[in-house]
Amino acid sequence: MEPPRNQQQNIGEMIQVSKSSLDFGTHFPGKIFEEDLEIVNVTKQSIVLELFVNCLNAELQNSQEYIYSVRSNNCYDFSERRVLTLEGESTVLLKVALKVPGIRLKNQLQGQIKIISENFLGGSTIDLSSSVLIPRVFCPKQLYSQAMKCNIINMAVLKGKSQNLKLPLRNDSESPITLELGFYKPTSVVSDDLFEVSISPKVLTIPPKSNASVTISVKQLATMIGSKKTSEIKILYGKTLDSSLTYSFAMKIETF
Repeated sequence: MEPPRNQQQNIGEMIQVSKSSLDFGTHFPGKIFEEDLEIVNVTKQSIVLELFVNCLNAELQNSQEYIYSVRSNNCYDFSERRVLTLEGESTVLLKVALKVPGIRLKNQLQGQIKIISENFLGGSTIDLSSSVLIPRVFCPKQLYSQAMKCNIINMAVLKGKSQNLKLPLRNDSESPITLELGFYKPTSVVSDDLFEVSISPKVLTIPPKSNASVTISVKQLATMIGSKKTSEIKILYGKTLDSSLTYSFAMKIETF
């Protein structure tokens, strides 16, 4: 049976909430942000509150991770539901958290916190919002390969020679992006590499709507100079710092 509700008192008039809305701004996927939320019991009686945190975007309803959540100020137990007991004229400080999802959204990332009490009428609502930014980063020299069904960066080197090749990368977004760069090296495959490759710098910041270049050093391995193999695919990756975003660029290096 549902506990009796006090027909004379509205919980929205018994508490004060420090913010009616929270806008977390625009961020890269995988990042976690927190905002303070303070709730004050303005009455002299003890109140039991229930907080329900929901992400309202339909495409994220089956997410296995919390998008929006709440925790106490002194612990890291994130949850979408929390029960609080506030003694008369007491205050509680909470942390409202956002973990930015790794998918493109047509609209803003919307959420809501509902604060209710089983013993009192009404409630209080806090609107949550943020935006996901997934910048388009690409190499202006890349061309689409019908054979490989992906974009390829073609690079030619002299047989038996070491060469340094400039490679431009473009950030097509309105925000700067910093990439940690390297070449993917599979560990479960026997290596018959034709080339040894390295990159400089290993960390690159690309300004908004701009290009920045790296230097790819290519050296044909001495043991492969007489090989019939004349080309090789190398995968360059760029991982954003403090984010789950990772970019990859397929490079076809060929001797002539």
